[in-house]
Amino acid sequence: MSGDDRHIPGPGLHAASRLLGRPWTLLILATLAEEPRRFTEIVQMLRGISTNLLSDRLRTLDGAGLIERQDGPSVSSYSLTPAGQALGPVLDGLEEWGQGLGAHQPAPPT
Repeated sequence: MSGDDRHIPGPGLHAASRLLGRPWTLLILATLAEEPRRFTEIVQMLRGISTNLLSDRLRTLDGAGLIERQDGPSVSSYSLTPAGQALGPVLDGLEEWGQGLGAHQPAPPT
């Protein structure tokens, strides 16, 4: 096979990888796919994530237009935008694929 015959990932895959390939990002999106959540709920559901890291990821996802923050009278919550909801089939596919890894599945990030 010559060098010209190789498939090179396109810019869309590179952009998705930069955004979604960071630790905890997919897990945060999957948590929000179920329903809007408060910050403390996300921390409790994703045991092991630091509050600083969660804040950073939420800011990044908000800036990318995948989630939005709703400020209530006493508490804020986060939910997926339509662009974030469009990732539902991708998250479902990754979940199914990950379950197929069985014993070879890596430990959750710390």
